[in-house]
Amino acid sequence: MSNKSAEEWATQNLKADERTVIGAILNYWGENVTNLKIVEEDVGRGGLFIIHFRLYDRVDVQAGYERSLVGFDVKINGKYTSLDKLIKGVIIDFDKFRSPEVMKHNFSLLDMVVRKM
Repeated sequence: MSNKSAEEWATQNLKADERTVIGAILNYWGENVTNLKIVEEDVGRGGLFIIHFRLYDRVDVQAGYERSLVGFDVKINGKYTSLDKLIKGVIIDFDKFRSPEVMKHNFSLLDMVVRKM
């Protein structure tokens, strides 16, 4: 039986999810990702974090994670716009973010939008 508190356990799991999402971003875009940083973190609401990064040295992107869901927003005219409002493809929006196929699909949609900007 572990002596870890629920908050310690939640924090540890959130950090693991942060590493997973950041690793997937870096793996997909490699050197085309800059300025990657976690800008918000909240263990209390079931786990939430927001990551900001820049793609291709010109487009700012926000990845938001909450309760195992990952969504993307692209900065246009100083405001973040949800990726699903910018594409015609289907974003897979369920808690399978650890699946390489799901992340690759969603990343490819994000990449398509960013490259056209």
